Amino acid sequence: FQNRTYHPGVDIWALGVVLIEMVEGRPPYHKLERKEALKQICTKGCALQHPEKMSAELQSFASHCLDRNAQRRASAEQLL
Repeated sequence: FQNRTYHPGVDIWALGVVLIEMVEGRPPYHKLERKEALKQICTKGCALQHPEKMSAELQSFASHCLDRNAQRRASAEQLL
C-alpha cells in the first residue's frame, strides 16, 4: 500500500475512517499495533462496529466515504 499513486479519494477515505473513530471512540483495528492497523484498514477496509450509534444519514455518508473502489467513492462535492 505504500507505492500507490495519490488520488483525492484518499482524503475522502480518511474522512470515513476519522468519522468511525469519532463515533465509536476508537479507531478501526485499535487492538493492533499502529502499522498493522493501517495495513488492515488499507487492505481489508473498515466498517462500523456499532452502526446503531449513527443515524441512517450518517451511516450512508460513511459508506460513501469508505467505498473500497476509488472510482465509485463519493467526491467532496457529492458528499456536500
